[in-house]
Amino acid sequence: MICEGVVPDAVTYGAIISGLCKEGFLEKAFKIFQEMVALGCMPSVLTYSVLISANCKVGAVSKAFEMFQQMVVTGVEPDIVTYTSLILGDSSLRHWILTGDVELRSYTKLHDIQHFNEFSLQKREG
Repeated sequence: MICEGVVPDAVTYGAIISGLCKEGFLEKAFKIFQEMVALGCMPSVLTYSVLISANCKVGAVSKAFEMFQQMVVTGVEPDIVTYTSLILGDSSLRHWILTGDVELRSYTKLHDIQHFNEFSLQKREG
């Protein structure tokens, strides 16, 4: 695409990254992500969430949390998909989120944490 003078947008990059993650090519997906950022294309909450989820699924929870931190620092606000990926990804992250850990509070809105406490309770009861 780029060779032909067509620069992909955030949606195109997101689709490529998502496909690579689904097929298990996380290193390639991350390289595409880095290319995206280097070209000044702002990743969406969906793109970050896909990378976070994929890393959690393969046990690379520290990499997932690094992506989460980068997401917040760059001004992309996490959503329910992002938090769910972290909650399901690792018991220690689940504990941080569900207890409203101070470190995560600096990244999140308190009502998001409270919502996830309610979500988690409903999931356990149901």
